[in-house]
Amino acid sequence: MDASQITKLRQKQNTVVLNRSQTVDSSTMIWRNQIQSSKYIKGVATCTGLRETDVPTEAICPNGNGTFSFGGGGKQMTLATGSTQQYPSVYRGASGSASQTYSSDKILLQKAGRAYCAELITDQDPYTILPKCYTSNTNGPSAANPNPSVNNQDSNPYLPPFDTHYKFKNKLNTLPMPDQNQKHFVKKCGDCVIEPYVPPTHGPWPALIIGDNDNSYVISDSVSYNGLTFTTGTFTGSIRIYNGGITNTTTTDPVITLVQSNTNVQDAFVVVYDKYGVVQWATIIRTRTGVLTQGFGITSDTTGLYISGYFSGQIEYYDGTIYGIVNPVQGTGRGTLTTTNTAALFIIKYNLDGLLQWSTMIDNISANYYTNTIGVKQFAKTGITTNGSQLYVCSYFTAATNVYNANGYSQPTSVQIALTTQNNRQQGLIVQYDTLRGAVQWATRFDSTNTQSTSDALSIVCDAAGVYVGGGFFDTFNYYNTRSTTGTFVSQGTLTNNTLSNTHTSMYVISYSTNGTYQWVNQADSTTINYLSSAISLTLDNAGLYVLVPFQVGLNVYRNPYMGSYGPYTIVTDSTATPETANMAVLKYTINNANIANNGKIAWINKILHIANSSTGVEYYNGFSIVSDSTSVFITGGIINSSLILYNAAAATDPSPSVATLNSINPTQVGDIPILDMFLLRYTTDYGVLQWSTIGGGLLSTTMPYSVSSDYGLVMVSGAAVGPITLYNANRLNQPSVVGGTLTPATNATYYSYVVAFTLEGKYIS
Repeated sequence: MDASQITKLRQKQNTVVLNRSQTVDSSTMIWRNQIQSSKYIKGVATCTGLRETDVPTEAICPNGNGTFSFGGGGKQMTLATGSTQQYPSVYRGASGSASQTYSSDKILLQKAGRAYCAELITDQDPYTILPKCYTSNTNGPSAANPNPSVNNQDSNPYLPPFDTHYKFKNKLNTLPMPDQNQKHFVKKCGDCVIEPYVPPTHGPWPALIIGDNDNSYVISDSVSYNGLTFTTGTFTGSIRIYNGGITNTTTTDPVITLVQSNTNVQDAFVVVYDKYGVVQWATIIRTRTGVLTQGFGITSDTTGLYISGYFSGQIEYYDGTIYGIVNPVQGTGRGTLTTTNTAALFIIKYNLDGLLQWSTMIDNISANYYTNTIGVKQFAKTGITTNGSQLYVCSYFTAATNVYNANGYSQPTSVQIALTTQNNRQQGLIVQYDTLRGAVQWATRFDSTNTQSTSDALSIVCDAAGVYVGGGFFDTFNYYNTRSTTGTFVSQGTLTNNTLSNTHTSMYVISYSTNGTYQWVNQADSTTINYLSSAISLTLDNAGLYVLVPFQVGLNVYRNPYMGSYGPYTIVTDSTATPETANMAVLKYTINNANIANNGKIAWINKILHIANSSTGVEYYNGFSIVSDSTSVFITGGIINSSLILYNAAAATDPSPSVATLNSINPTQVGDIPILDMFLLRYTTDYGVLQWSTIGGGLLSTTMPYSVSSDYGLVMVSGAAVGPITLYNANRLNQPSVVGGTLTPATNATYYSYVVAFTLEGKYIS
């Protein structure tokens, strides 16, 4: 059967009609023929709201041996010669077919009497369309019955393994459309008809990923691009993935369920949503040996999406799945990656349809996993970004690491660049790949001969002109040129922490061109002993580079890039800070100036005070992210038992006075684990002026926002949570008071992950 006939069959099977006897006076109606024939289009509504449709779906007749019949007499057929399995004939209800013959006169009378706009005689109308309904998945598969007998997949290879009508035809339902004759996971719903897609009555967001039980947890990072939202993360147990707009998961079946490979390990996942929040596909990256696989970073372009994360032992990866329960048997994946070291970084590319393109790894990196059931350790992150031609990855390693070219889906065998350090301490690295094949283009690392010195690389962004990396260092920091194979790194300079004590840390941002040429570097020094002030999140637009830097009491921000000597700096302070206080600096740097000497300068400085009264909570639980849409900068993060003090930016001074306060929902901490609320802020890109703020959380519930992105006029925030949380609409510079929506997971699920959406004006989408 060719594709066109299958399409006709599917349309016929999904339309239900009632036929009536007709009394038509041809002498009074035939004159309307020419006028009405233009309206006679099968399946299209007329001006009276009625429409011509196909024949109803008939019940199937089981033969008792696993096969079915459909009435005989030309009403059934086989897909392969000799097959015992029968299917409905595509001609069973067609005018002029073996089952019904029309004369030309009868057809002419039908055309003449059908769908005219005036003087309609209702009881002469031969067709009535029943109202549409939404079906429920009544015969599987489900978590309790993953292989229902009605699907008959094992014994009947002619049936597809998923509901093609749901995938390709109807984006409205969260479950497959009725398709009884093909038995695609559903049973007949007698009053459904095919209708053009209309947006759902509920909002397309939020989208939830729920743990199957109180031992399951899930943490996610996401990015939105060109109408799609991509999410990666890690989980234990089994997780249920829902379409957007489903806030009560106790009464709705998930689109996809991912099953953990082993009860003692962590697995990674990828989920893709369209702009309506509908799940497009999902996949799993399974731990086969070792103890964990963790998705950390995600980026995308027009050719696909790229995932990075930690693993130990061996991982196995698979193409995306559009529906069902995903619990693949070991050895059935597209490929594996294996490390004999404590930790390695995987990089995997999928196309936008979920098909694996290539995979590679950076072996023997620093083992900084996140082990919390809620929240992400800020310094256990990796960065990944693409401009469509080049892919960039940043991370950090100790002593030595090997950077591999991709080998298709297979284990890479070609070490393109081996990186080492002079002091055998932890140091940051940057690698550029080509996006088509995953081949290494160049790499570099940071270093120092001082035995105390360390560095990391936590965040990375790029454009067509260059790449920008942010992180932190302790004591001193040597930066170098790049190289594509073997050779010697040539130092481009050395940064030093300029505070009075050598126990202080500094943040850095450094820029390279796309061909690997060093361009500029700048820094800011923490004034607090042993406080980790690093560039934890970057974003950029045509006008600037924006950086988030945590600090405690103070941060010395240098206003010009380092060129062999240090120039003037601004001290960003919190005069009321305590040993447990955590604050955040927001810095904008100039970029893309034709005169390189004018790049890397401070454009404005802002700060967010009192994000937490628990410095440990900030380091180990709280996530922060920043994104620009060229007009506005959006920042998300967590408030730990505190109230944010918010400012407008200043050009070269410490911002003052404050312009707003955002109170947390949870004023106190209960137990050892901090209770976090989510905040979301909007600033202008030109001068850093605060536009609005909003909050989300719940009493004795915790929510840890991990990332923010902006696309198609929406601001998307992803994170993890425990317990019900309420999200508020922004109230400009005032405390939000209007509830936008509430997330309520199933009662047996402790941990869940979410993707929520806000308008550019701060209104929660639900």
